[in-house]
Amino acid sequence: MPTTMMTINNLFHLRPVRPADREPIVGWCNLLWDGQEDYIGEVWDAWLAEGNLFVGTLPPAADPVALLRLRMPSASEAWFGGLRVHPDLHGRGGGRQLITTAVAWAHERGATSLGYMTETANERMHYLGKMMGFTRLGSISWARITADVLPPAMAAVQHDPSLIDLERTPNLAAQQGRYISDWTVRRLTRERLSRHAARSELLINASATAWLILEADPPRARYLTHAEGSVSEIRALVAHGLNLPNTEHGILCPAWDNAPLQQVCGEIGFVDSTEYYSLFERPV
Repeated sequence: MPTTMMTINNLFHLRPVRPADREPIVGWCNLLWDGQEDYIGEVWDAWLAEGNLFVGTLPPAADPVALLRLRMPSASEAWFGGLRVHPDLHGRGGGRQLITTAVAWAHERGATSLGYMTETANERMHYLGKMMGFTRLGSISWARITADVLPPAMAAVQHDPSLIDLERTPNLAAQQGRYISDWTVRRLTRERLSRHAARSELLINASATAWLILEADPPRARYLTHAEGSVSEIRALVAHGLNLPNTEHGILCPAWDNAPLQQVCGEIGFVDSTEYYSLFERPV
């Protein structure tokens, strides 16, 4: 990646982020949501370490006034997030420039799709998605369960991904073969399943008739990113998961709206956290 990027119909001059950008960016990001603090400050250090994080400036000024995070969850899937534009610059085409940059970045890396997630109430990002050729895949509702609702209970679990037949996964099929992983929408492949198993995130019951994926997000919680099986079987695996480290704040599930897994979570005792997101994707 060159040290700077210029795109068609530029408003911003884009460059890789620098540690000194944190204070000004977090400062104006916290003005975007009617006084509600933006999560950018919380994830900044992790994003900076990961790379592919860019800021926009308005030459000759050097102050960062835009932000964009780019990722490649797999060789064929690209993702952008953290798209922010200074509130004084809204309506000048900066958002379109950042998305155009993301499309070009994904294409250069051989991706066949580019996706993003945004709050369902974020009308600006819904409008931009439609303008820029994205299709809305659906929406998710975050739900949470804690030990005071479902008492932790140890169960016999396995971690061998070869026990799972991905062709017989009705909950996954109802979600177009996709699941939410690490705050991205991905296709659940055999390779991904094996990676979850290697990290002990794949929990399979003793009879291999039910399984789930619990991704750690230390130190806050774990994420139930997918599950297959009956309600009682999944309940037992979730109760086992509540014994694991990093569950002090419970287990969160990004459940696809009107999908079977959302109903299962409700029956187990997950409670709606009133956080709703829309999922978008376009070909590259």
